[in-house]
Amino acid sequence: MIIRVPSPPSKLEPAPNIDILDASVPLHRIWNKKFAANTFNPGKGDLTRFAPINTAKGEVIPTLYAGSSQECAYHERLFHDVPLEGPLRNFPLNKLTDLMYGTVVPTRPLRVAKLFRPDLALWGITREQLVHTDADGYFMTARWAEAIHRDYSQVEGLVWTSHRCDPDLAFVFFGDRIDESDLAPAGPARSFATDLALLDDLRGYAKRAGILLISS
Repeated sequence: MIIRVPSPPSKLEPAPNIDILDASVPLHRIWNKKFAANTFNPGKGDLTRFAPINTAKGEVIPTLYAGSSQECAYHERLFHDVPLEGPLRNFPLNKLTDLMYGTVVPTRPLRVAKLFRPDLALWGITREQLVHTDADGYFMTARWAEAIHRDYSQVEGLVWTSHRCDPDLAFVFFGDRIDESDLAPAGPARSFATDLALLDDLRGYAKRAGILLISS
C-alpha cells in the first residue's frame, strides 16, 4: 500500500514541540570506515527519510543519523532495505565490509523537534505518512525536514520512534547547527570486518526479526 505524503505548508505552524537531548546520552551509529563516528553526511548519498535537504538558498544541509540503542542502529542502517513482510527478507553479509559501529555522546544539550504521533497531529499529519513510509515517499518526507529547519532556527535535529525497532528512538541532526565537536566519539570505533561480537549481535537481532543472513 502506497501512502501519500502531503506537501508541508509554506509556513509550518504552530511551532514544533521540542525535546532536549541531554549531554552524555549515548547515541548509536553505523557508518562507512572512510569517515569518523561524528562525521556528518554532506548530502551526496542516497535519498533517505530526512535527507538530503537544503536551505532556502539551496545550500545542502549536512545530516547525521543515530539511534537510541545498538539494535535500533542495526535496524535503521543495516536492515533498512529488508522488507517488513514477504518471502525475501534477507540481508547480504557482504554489505558489512566497509562499515563501522560505535557511539557518540552530545557534549551539550541538543534541541530536537518531536515527531511522535501527538506532535504530528499538531500539523494534521500522521506517523504513517511521515515516519512509516517506504522509500517512494522519501522525497516528500525530506521536504518536511526542510520546512522544520527553515521555519524554526532553534531546532537542531529531529527525533521519532523507529518504525523498524520500536519503541527505540531514531534521530537526525542538522550539521549547520551542530558541530562535529558537539557529538564526541565514546570509545573505539569497531569494525564489522574484524569484530566477531558485532556479528553475534547481528545474528541475534536478525533472528528476532526473522531476517535471514546470506553470504552474498
